Amino acid sequence: MTGKTFAFATVAGAITSFLVGYLLYGMLMADFFANNAGSATGVMMEEPMMVGLFLGNVMYAALLTLILGSYAKVASVAEGVKVGTLVGLLMGLGMNLMWYSTSNISTLTAHLVDSALSGVIAGITGAVIAAVVGKTSASA
Repeated sequence: MTGKTFAFATVAGAITSFLVGYLLYGMLMADFFANNAGSATGVMMEEPMMVGLFLGNVMYAALLTLILGSYAKVASVAEGVKVGTLVGLLMGLGMNLMWYSTSNISTLTAHLVDSALSGVIAGITGAVIAAVVGKTSASA
């Protein structure tokens, strides 16, 4: 994978992850997570720092691009969905089980739902990354 392909796929993946995350967490599931908060107080900010949030999505997309494009050598959108979903689910479960075991941020139900949403976001992001990698690799 060329540097150009990596850059394009990472940017496309970051935008996708950011937008899908906003749709799922900021709109569709906001009330669920508010109702499943743990006993910790003052954890959530009134307004998130959007620059930091987007840069986090860039790092996440870069990791997915590296996994999908360099290591898994994903060749289709369907494979991008499959590998992305698996990576997102495993990463989500790993982090959420550690957070649940060490903090009072959310209920176990919220952590498990968050893990599933991580899989959904990574699957959709993986599809976009695979499409960009396929398109830019074919034109190179």
